[in-house]
Amino acid sequence: MNIIKILPVIVALFFGVKANAQTDFYEIVQKDLGEKGFYEPVYKQKLHYDIFDDQFNIELYAETDDFPFSSLTQGSVFYKIFSDLMEKEHIALWILCAKKDYNDLVSNFEHGKNDIAGLFGQHFENIPYSVNKYFYPSFAENKIHLVTVKGKTLDITQKSDLKNYKGIYTKEDKLSSFVIKDFKKLGLKEADTFEEMYEELLTGRVDFAVASYYKGQIKLYQQGIRNHVNLSRTPVWTVPLFFRLKPEFMNHPRMVYLKKYIQSSEYKQKRDEVLEDMLATYRENTKGIVPPTYMNSFQSMINTNQNK
Repeated sequence: MNIIKILPVIVALFFGVKANAQTDFYEIVQKDLGEKGFYEPVYKQKLHYDIFDDQFNIELYAETDDFPFSSLTQGSVFYKIFSDLMEKEHIALWILCAKKDYNDLVSNFEHGKNDIAGLFGQHFENIPYSVNKYFYPSFAENKIHLVTVKGKTLDITQKSDLKNYKGIYTKEDKLSSFVIKDFKKLGLKEADTFEEMYEELLTGRVDFAVASYYKGQIKLYQQGIRNHVNLSRTPVWTVPLFFRLKPEFMNHPRMVYLKKYIQSSEYKQKRDEVLEDMLATYRENTKGIVPPTYMNSFQSMINTNQNK
């Protein structure tokens, strides 16, 4: 008798989760990441597997340290961007940042040694031995801009003019090998980290830096130095980002909708708004961050130049 009374409650709870899920597919939390002294956004997929009977799951390996695209600690801003897919079509993207070496995961995927559906946010590379394919069109672009000290102008009309100046990039920025080859042809230095790169720039050792639009600005906000630099109005390099999928996913009927969706103006508007909102969060949350100590010598250099 007691079992009969309890069972309807359990069933009601189960179906309640399904009904409520349609309005709550992701969460954004403000997470204190330690000694930085400010809060950073964390984007997480709230749902578990198979909330809907016809749910189509796409599991994708991603870089562990390439926020806002993917991060082990902060998730992916694309959980919010792609939330409409789950609500309207029950297509769930799972952006998985494994603690294993990412390059090993990619190699295993290309050699058919794991069961994952694909890779998230891949730059185009020619991989002739693999049967896996890039899913067109690209779902986003990684736009790479010049970063210069405020008040400093460079006489540049074409990319080759960069050879006349000292430039730097960082291997912490996850970029296509084709772009890296361009950097080396132009004689750019390589820094280990964004912090090192921006110090080289703001202490006058180089004339410009190159950085991804979103990740580059996040790092500037984190250090409290965004207001001391300018970004070029237009990107110098634009690199598309793709899903790279196994053949059985490439040809799946549900992927037809995904292809149409990422081509739509609705998707592009939402994507761009969410990314700009994320930058606004950093702009607001990092107010009052004390810049690195090298900025003292930078300010002295500015004052000296102004007095000449």
